[in-house]
Amino acid sequence: MGDPTSASASRFYTVEFFREVARVLRPGGALAVCGVTGSDNYVRGTAVLAYGACIYGTVRSVFPWIVVRPGGELCLFAAAGPGVVTADVQVLVGRFERLGLQPELLKYAFELSEFPPERVEWVETLLEEARPTAMLNRDARPVVFTLFLRVQSHFAGRRLGAPRRGEAGPSLLERVRGVGAPWLGAPFGLLLGLVALVRALGGRRRAVAWACGMGVFTTGAFGLSAEMLVVYSYQTHFGYVYRDVALVVGLFMLGLALGGWLTHRLARARPGRALLGVEVAQAALMLAVVPAGRLLSFSPYAFMLLSPAAGLLTGAEFPLASRQSLLHGARSGTVAGAFDALDHLGALVGAACAGLLLVPAIGLVQTAALLALVKCFSLAGLLIAFFPAAALPPAAGSPT
Repeated sequence: MGDPTSASASRFYTVEFFREVARVLRPGGALAVCGVTGSDNYVRGTAVLAYGACIYGTVRSVFPWIVVRPGGELCLFAAAGPGVVTADVQVLVGRFERLGLQPELLKYAFELSEFPPERVEWVETLLEEARPTAMLNRDARPVVFTLFLRVQSHFAGRRLGAPRRGEAGPSLLERVRGVGAPWLGAPFGLLLGLVALVRALGGRRRAVAWACGMGVFTTGAFGLSAEMLVVYSYQTHFGYVYRDVALVVGLFMLGLALGGWLTHRLARARPGRALLGVEVAQAALMLAVVPAGRLLSFSPYAFMLLSPAAGLLTGAEFPLASRQSLLHGARSGTVAGAFDALDHLGALVGAACAGLLLVPAIGLVQTAALLALVKCFSLAGLLIAFFPAAALPPAAGSPT
């Protein structure tokens, strides 16, 4: 297979895939995972070691007996029981002779170039020491292709996710995993505090505009993140995605247009209540997207229903937030320009963070939970802004 250069190729390096291999492997059979980028002398580097340890640890979690052939490209030989894979040169030479393989001179390559004992022991020791803290590659947390990109970035002289100085210290993915999902939502908690401050000092009109802007920004992040989760989950459940990715994205865009059209009509009646309902529905969909994907995995076309649902709720936000802001005195040009920019900025942040950072670091379930938390912050901001004017003392000289 070579290196897992994409999320699609990453599926053949997951714990779940290796369990399937172990299930169909005959007694005494072995698994060979070759073409894994390594280094003859630089295995200890943070990027190279993290990548190698991820694959090594993932294989080792299923196959307890494993031998590594060192070099510029690592090759891992694994088995479910003892005596199948070995780096013992004498045993390998004996097997070579019993099979009558030719040319006979190749048997001397085992010790000289393929399995030099000192290098085998050195590389296996490094990988084994790194295994307890290595991130395992799973269907729900496809991290290995991101680690591979980091290796390529390191070899190219760039620093994708690496520590700023030297090679010591945890990578960006490791730091994100260490922080945990709830604390990753803290910046949006600060935005919520800012909305509350504006409500207290600037009055209801300004607070509504700020809260609606926050809602549009988080909805942009919600839309692209939800679509990313749907694509990841589709690939996990069905084993492919590129064949149907145009249909999945097209259904999302259809839902986007339909949501905008429907709520444009609702915005004329009760935009505030409708906006709060959309916020609640977005948070609920985020919490349900992973378990719903499991329930709908009996058919790819049933699974695709998640895509227009995400698009519908994404498209529903903009008309309602815009209408609510206009009703509280905001200028139409300012609302259109600012909300459009916030929507696109949120989409950029959501797609980049969910696809390249959150899903590899904390997995699908925790990413969905974090995004649901973000929408709860947005909902709370709207509730603070919409709170009856009589319940809060207005600021001196400010309209309520």
